[in-house]
Amino acid sequence: MPRRQRAGAPSGAGEDFFELTNYGSDAVDLGALWFADEAGWGAAHRLSDLARHAGEVPVLHPGESLVFVRESRGIPGQTEFRAWWREARLADRCIITAPWGFGLSANRDELRLWHATAGVTNQLDRVPLGGADRGVTFTSAASTGAFGALSREGDAEAFRAAVGGDVGSPGSVGSPVPLRVIRAPADVETDAGATAVFRLVAHGLPRPRFQWCRGASDLPGATASMLVLSNVSPALDGGVYTVRLENGVESLVTAPAALIVNRKARCATIVRPPVDLEVTPGQTASFGVEVRGYPLPELQWLHDGEAIPGAANALLEIPDVTPGRAGRYTVEVRNPLCAAAVAASLSVLPAPRLIVAEAMLCPSASAATADRNDWWELVNVDTRPVNLRGWRFDDHPGVLDGAFTITNDVWVLPGRSVIFVSDLDAGAFRRWWGPTNLPSDLPIVSYIGNGFGNDFTESITRWNSAAREDADFILEFELRVCLEFPDPCPCGASRWYDPEDPDAELGFNYSVAGERGAFRAALSDDVGSPGWLSNDDHLGRPQLAIAGAGGGLELTWTALLGRAYEVQRSSALVPAAWSPIARVTAATGAAGYRDTPVAATALLYRVVLLPVAP
Repeated sequence: MPRRQRAGAPSGAGEDFFELTNYGSDAVDLGALWFADEAGWGAAHRLSDLARHAGEVPVLHPGESLVFVRESRGIPGQTEFRAWWREARLADRCIITAPWGFGLSANRDELRLWHATAGVTNQLDRVPLGGADRGVTFTSAASTGAFGALSREGDAEAFRAAVGGDVGSPGSVGSPVPLRVIRAPADVETDAGATAVFRLVAHGLPRPRFQWCRGASDLPGATASMLVLSNVSPALDGGVYTVRLENGVESLVTAPAALIVNRKARCATIVRPPVDLEVTPGQTASFGVEVRGYPLPELQWLHDGEAIPGAANALLEIPDVTPGRAGRYTVEVRNPLCAAAVAASLSVLPAPRLIVAEAMLCPSASAATADRNDWWELVNVDTRPVNLRGWRFDDHPGVLDGAFTITNDVWVLPGRSVIFVSDLDAGAFRRWWGPTNLPSDLPIVSYIGNGFGNDFTESITRWNSAAREDADFILEFELRVCLEFPDPCPCGASRWYDPEDPDAELGFNYSVAGERGAFRAALSDDVGSPGWLSNDDHLGRPQLAIAGAGGGLELTWTALLGRAYEVQRSSALVPAAWSPIARVTAATGAAGYRDTPVAATALLYRVVLLPVAP
């Protein structure tokens, strides 16, 4: 079974290759294994033919890993491949170099593996290959076995090639990942004639194959992670469902989940209403509704009170939207017992202007706290607020199918920012940087995912809720790396974006405490300015509060560590005559000043951030 299958864009020293590992206890005849790219079975190659071409025995033994290299561009055999990846690392590895009828695209492709004997063909594995990063192999995540991770030097036996600087681990045999059910199928209750859906999430390496069962019987063709049953009836579909997982090494069966099909009279009700949508011109807007009722309810969608011809399904799709399609969309549901209706709005607006202003790709090695991880900052430079609910994002290679989805309301006001931090909750992030050093209303979104790499190209891609393809992104931003810069990259300093250079990206602008709003974290020696824009023109105004204290006035405001502020007051708003009364340098993220005015008149106060002295 395959452990990792690689594709991509080599640095120029070599060609495409992929790798298979046998985790089973029996030898596998390569004559029964076929592989192809996204072209499918019609373009498949028998692996034993490639082995014989290279003079190798066409058998994959238990615990053995075979590397198949595409022979082209003047690479005639193993010698060049071994020189490319270092002979010392591959001395006891089996390398099979042979011609293929196709190459693996660096933009998007896939690898497929079949077992075919006596007219019976079963697909063993199918892995997508997103946009490849030049010089870095795709591999399987060590914790889940999920394919699509990028090799990192020093992780899972990955190393840097002798020629060209490529990173991978050809020939290494990693450990299998035990089968594990992350989310088992849950009980489903629905009405006769409706659609029932069971879902399963499971991990393992080799990757598991699924077989859904009703009672003790396998359901023909039900081999995906999701089971969809249409027009259900109590007799044909009601009962108990399980999933059998197998990967050639181990197997398990999930706990049973029941499908209960109702045939008693039930009022038409709306279980899950449609939600408001904001899309950009040209996208497809999709409204969905979930209903219950028996007899099965009839549906009708309306736009601004007018019925939409043919719109009588639970899903309403409006392709290629224009501003004229904006408005209020109502769905009416009814059966002989009763009726209900609910509405949602559609807004068609230009894509909001968002930028990635800062990112920490490599926290320092400080031992003061272990609760730290990579983070990045998204800033709204538009004139309207943006709600990120339903938005998705992914780091390199930027694949929509594997993106993280924001499931709650996250509002980003104009001129404000939101922090995204990997594998670290919001409370831990605030403790790391110091609660008083961060804006009190700073949104912090925690997500589970791979951290940034520090030795190859990284990027951030964002899609709104209406996006359907990888290319339908709202924002794509590249993070430059240290390939032609002092190596290794300095850890512990965030990188910031220079808005005065519109073509710039997060490159080699490293934060320095006291400069451009940057400060040192409370629990480590990391330096950055999370929550604050990195250029002085967009730092935002201090939030000033005034309270009476012992015959005087206590002024406090949000501040940037190490920056100087001037406190001013005036006895009138129009015309205002502001007089400086104090200069304060912030020692933390909050600063203060006590004023004892002589005159018992109404006074106005303001605080001004002073520029950094040249």
